[in-house]
Amino acid sequence: MNKKLSLIAVMSIIALSWATVTQPVHAQGGQRTITVLEAEAKSEFPDGIRFKVRARSAEEIDDIRVRFRIVGGQPKSAYRVAEFEPGTEVEADAFLKSGGSGGSIPPGTILSYFFEIHDEGNNVLRTQREQFTYTDIRFEWHTLTEGLIRVYTYGSNAEADAQVVMGAAQHAIERMTPVLGVEINEPFTIVSYDNYRDMIAAVPFRAEAVRERLITQGIAFTDERVLLVHHDASVESTVSHEFTHLLVAEATGHIQGDVPSWLNEGLAEYANIVEERQYGAALQRGIQSGTIKPLWFLNTFSGSPNDIIVAYGQGTSVVYHMISWEGEDKMAELMAVLGETRDIDKALEQVYGFDVRGLDARWREDIGIDPLPTPEPDVSVVPTPTPTSLPPLVLPTPSGSMDGATESTPTATKTETPGPTATATPEPEGVAGPASQPGQEGPGSTGTGCAAPLAGQGSADLTMTLLIAGPFAALCSRWILRRRNRNRMAN
Repeated sequence: MNKKLSLIAVMSIIALSWATVTQPVHAQGGQRTITVLEAEAKSEFPDGIRFKVRARSAEEIDDIRVRFRIVGGQPKSAYRVAEFEPGTEVEADAFLKSGGSGGSIPPGTILSYFFEIHDEGNNVLRTQREQFTYTDIRFEWHTLTEGLIRVYTYGSNAEADAQVVMGAAQHAIERMTPVLGVEINEPFTIVSYDNYRDMIAAVPFRAEAVRERLITQGIAFTDERVLLVHHDASVESTVSHEFTHLLVAEATGHIQGDVPSWLNEGLAEYANIVEERQYGAALQRGIQSGTIKPLWFLNTFSGSPNDIIVAYGQGTSVVYHMISWEGEDKMAELMAVLGETRDIDKALEQVYGFDVRGLDARWREDIGIDPLPTPEPDVSVVPTPTPTSLPPLVLPTPSGSMDGATESTPTATKTETPGPTATATPEPEGVAGPASQPGQEGPGSTGTGCAAPLAGQGSADLTMTLLIAGPFAALCSRWILRRRNRNRMAN
């Protein structure tokens, strides 16, 4: 039975990857009729999606557009104007580009689309909506579907790999739906690549110099409801963490940057199927050195690799404490209110009775260090006091906590880290549409994900800065020496 279902799933994907309408479609406008003879959408991965239509009318056809939207994403729609030579029978072509610096449409994205055809007699035909799945056509995909989750894998271990990925996603759903107060009503897609070399063509555009220094473990596209992962030994951790980012976006109404990183990443680690003890150790070191930042400084994670790892530990600890104080229902309420207010201070005040500063103070008291002093007006830097006591850092155990978790190095969404192996963690979500033609919006996002190099590893941003600054500094030095020589000769 399972083999039959798998065969059906593979056939379905092939059909969705090349959706074609061959039956004539008619529309009556005034006394004239437009007929669609053939229409199709085809994956041309990694470049994008090709839409084609062949139509006939008694009047000259002068305008054809394809309108589309992402299934399960934001309700906004977009369109492309098809190119063709006007006539009474035409073949038109429109292309939706994926990738480039403006954004990306990941494989696994489901689009619904239809053609809109106009002729000179003011007749208009709108075809029926069709669904199309944009796939990576380089591989023969095995699919596994459970409920609204679909997993794509390929290769000799495709079936077993799909079960592992599906298990991690279902773990995140079971653990986090009560915490986030979210119901899944639209499909999610996970595309699992056997190796980084295969996956790199599917990730958003990045400068080649950066690509050479970073390995992406996984990347979540919240608008498209798609997760891309590199299937290595840490894939369960990657999937459970990154899938939670999709659920957080779902719970808050896709408000993206309004969910602070300490909360988003803390929730993702709360869901992680593998307990990342490294973060707790990093946080303990931060406490001992008096370098942990105020919580309101962690709306986005930045700084050195060590700073980012400490931030992950801090966000994780704060989320665990919040759930231990008042339970999962309060966190679910916070998600709903945050989606309405789009302001973390207002949402915390309404649900818990204190803002981010109050949360930071209560958390510090719980872990045994002094709360920060109340800041004076116009003070830009708030000092972090050295703690007077250093109890061992222990995460509280709220209901539904993970039992039997094993120690592992961290992984994550845009899990990118320098070096041959990726051991990283997440970063806040940010979605942007791809470059569009005038008057034509386009779907697509720069994937949201996580990138936190391990302590002691070099930062790619720093490396790039040095690469750029080095030649510039050499030129400046040469200019200064020449000027000194001229002054000496003049004297």
